[in-house]
Amino acid sequence: MFGIFRGTGFNILTAISPVGMVMVAFLFLVGSTFVSPDTYQVVLKEPNLMHMNGKLIGFISLTCLAFLAGFFLMGGNSGNNRLLRSGAAGENVNKLYHVYPLLAAAALNLYSVMIMLKNTPGLIGFVLSANGNTAKQVIDTTGGMAGAQPLLIAMIWWAMGKHMVVFPNLKTSAAKLSAALIGGGLCLAILISVLKVARYEVIPLLVGSLIVYLVISARRGTLNAKKLTAIGLGCGAAVVAIFIAFSLLRGNTSEGVEQNLYGYGPTAVNHLAAVIDGRLQFPYAGTGTYTFEFLSRAPFLYKFINFQALLGLPDPVMVFESEFDATRQAGLNAAYNWVTALGYYYMDLGPWYYPFFVLMGALSCLFWKHALKGQTLGLVMYPFTAGTILLWMTSNAFTRAQLMTYLMMVVALAIYDQLFSRRARNPLQESMAARGAVNPSPRPQMDLRRPALRPQGRPQTRQQPPGPETRR
Repeated sequence: MFGIFRGTGFNILTAISPVGMVMVAFLFLVGSTFVSPDTYQVVLKEPNLMHMNGKLIGFISLTCLAFLAGFFLMGGNSGNNRLLRSGAAGENVNKLYHVYPLLAAAALNLYSVMIMLKNTPGLIGFVLSANGNTAKQVIDTTGGMAGAQPLLIAMIWWAMGKHMVVFPNLKTSAAKLSAALIGGGLCLAILISVLKVARYEVIPLLVGSLIVYLVISARRGTLNAKKLTAIGLGCGAAVVAIFIAFSLLRGNTSEGVEQNLYGYGPTAVNHLAAVIDGRLQFPYAGTGTYTFEFLSRAPFLYKFINFQALLGLPDPVMVFESEFDATRQAGLNAAYNWVTALGYYYMDLGPWYYPFFVLMGALSCLFWKHALKGQTLGLVMYPFTAGTILLWMTSNAFTRAQLMTYLMMVVALAIYDQLFSRRARNPLQESMAARGAVNPSPRPQMDLRRPALRPQGRPQTRQQPPGPETRR
């Protein structure tokens, strides 16, 4: 697998590109096959089917290669430095224009939280008393706009990227206000995840925010190997800490925390081994439900177009519940239904599985290149895509319902960006404006006057071409 990196210039940018994300996912997936069979069976109460499974390792390797093939077919990491110097380098009339959509999204989420708390009296008490499992069972989000939080997350990533492009430091009051509002939005998104006891929301939020920070730091030229290594190790430790904290919120003991660390990690790889061997098959596999889940209830659009009925997709709740029974019938621990993203797409797509990952690789390249240029498509979609790659060991996160929300936010923010921002003028226009000169005409006017006669005996000098102040 690693031979594909020869001649690609593996460096800091490559490490935070889709190539680096796939390498991390590959190492985790394959590393799970080295878990001790005896320890695993004692903790999870199911047979270890993944241990040194050559068929499983080969399947994972081919999947990663298919993804990378799509990535490199779209240009891969070529021209990274050129892209860093292009795009949204200088912005805009109002340096705080990026916080207004964020404030609107935060207000919408506060309203959503109020509805959720109104529908579920005592929810805060359940969470604070570490009865998270009870909270998840009784929480009622009816009318609470479930798609509001992904909208806020998209706004946070976009605003972070715009902030870092506009403000090189926090020395000005505008920069401090912008950073404070973005930090407030981030805290609100985390608080909502805590109330819902949903670590599957908070971890992608933080990972995506880190990706935005790293990409824009690369644009600034302030990212180096030492800094990236420290951030990576810190992020890994933070993810484990968050996972343990949410397990404790759910009322788990130390034994339960240990089981969850296995159950939400290597166990999905173990169930993937069962999928490949034909031991585990979900009832709705092959219906397209795992690949086109984002169309089942597309935010706002489902009121006008019922994609679920048009495509014949089953109800997502029925799909989810059926996975636990199928896992139990396969002789596996039914408390953990994940089969990794690879397993879900493999069951759903059959022979189209590898072409699908080639397409995913191509899309990731598109998002990556736009992120390097600091553009809206990249600032929203690349952190989302990178986070789903890192979470391949869990579920089909890329094609879930929030995908449609992120795509809709890309369109809305791109329109907003065009209407309310202005790129900096080119250096020629700036120099002319500084001298109070008017804008040059599209074509310089020729001076048709006859040149004055020069005194005899003095050599005539050649007329110089017009300088930059008279030439566009």
